[in-house]
Amino acid sequence: MVGSALPGVWSEPHRRLCRGGGDGPVAVFSDPGFLPGETVPLQAAIYRSAFASWLPPEAASLAFAVAFVLFWYVVLDLLYRRGVVIRI
Repeated sequence: MVGSALPGVWSEPHRRLCRGGGDGPVAVFSDPGFLPGETVPLQAAIYRSAFASWLPPEAASLAFAVAFVLFWYVVLDLLYRRGVVIRI
């Protein structure tokens, strides 16, 4: 089992993203509500221009999904390091 062999690798990101009862995931889920306009066309434009233009469809989809998760991990990690807590 990978999770039991490397507990620090899996538990540290989870601890940072889900501390305080899940305030990090709530912030990510609420993102479209805070941005003006529609976010789906922006995501589609980023997907088409940055990934689908040079990768096969399956690889482009995977690369976009990984990049999206990494983007939000970095954002939430910065918030975590600065002690910012988003509560609803």
